[in-house]
Amino acid sequence: MKRVIFLILIVVAGCNKEVQKADLDKVKGDYEWYHSDDGLFESIYSSDVQDQHGIRIKSRTRVNFYTNGEKTKSLKINRMYETQNGEMAIVMQWNDHVERAMIIENTTLTFFDWPYTDYFNRFQKTD
Repeated sequence: MKRVIFLILIVVAGCNKEVQKADLDKVKGDYEWYHSDDGLFESIYSSDVQDQHGIRIKSRTRVNFYTNGEKTKSLKINRMYETQNGEMAIVMQWNDHVERAMIIENTTLTFFDWPYTDYFNRFQKTD
């Protein structure tokens, strides 16, 4: 009986990794920041600031953040899933007690907390 339960757990865990691999293949790559807005009045455009920001997704375990070509942050991916709207959500460990999610729809990535806090920061896929 213990062997049967163990085999079921292995199969379920293996299937979950396959689903995540398929999800990752849809979204992996480099994304370049081009626009941030607060949802109401204020916007920041990449053409108006000196710093360039980017996000790289290349594995199921980490998302890397870059400013002017240098890695400034690397966050652990806790899970990925497809939303009801068909977008991909990547949930990361922001700090010891807080998770944050980025949403990817087609070639656009939206993240609320970086590079500008309290803004909808939008990135365009470059590869």
